[in-house]
Amino acid sequence: MPDPSLAFFDTWQPVLESAPRWITGLVGGLLLLAGGRMYKLAVLTPGILAGVTLAMLLPPTLGPLVIAGAALLLALVGALLCHLLERLAVHAIGAIALAGLCQVGWPLVAAEPAPWWGVLLAAALGLLLFPRIFKSLIRWVTALVGALVLAWTIGRPDDPFVIGGLFLGGCAVQALSGGRRETRKNDDD
Repeated sequence: MPDPSLAFFDTWQPVLESAPRWITGLVGGLLLLAGGRMYKLAVLTPGILAGVTLAMLLPPTLGPLVIAGAALLLALVGALLCHLLERLAVHAIGAIALAGLCQVGWPLVAAEPAPWWGVLLAAALGLLLFPRIFKSLIRWVTALVGALVLAWTIGRPDDPFVIGGLFLGGCAVQALSGGRRETRKNDDD
């Protein structure tokens, strides 16, 4: 008689093997379509992505269940750290957005892959300058980060047409849905 626990694992193995990409795809999709309304998700994103990336570095011999569990656990730990270090997370979002933009945009201008120093310089500029304009650009930046994450999720991280199309679609959806949720002061004040 076959072990029923193995049958369950065999059924869910393809899902477990792609769990890190599902996690990043979900985060990317939410940022793309509603990032302006989800400030906290935007702040938690660097930690979530760092956690999933660390889990993907684990050796495949550990098995998909362990790697999927590690991806979820490390994403939660990363999100918690970003929550606790919110200001640092905003800096990291700027670094991710500008580094990704450099990685995709450089080949369009120079007809060659972006050099490491160009990506590093873009990340440094995003790290230093982005927090000053974060609130006013949140819907555009979350759409860009969401597009970059989704492009990576579907295996097209360097395709400017995929990233551009996702970005424009995300911007349109966020603009049509009202973009960033504004906090209102109490009228009794």
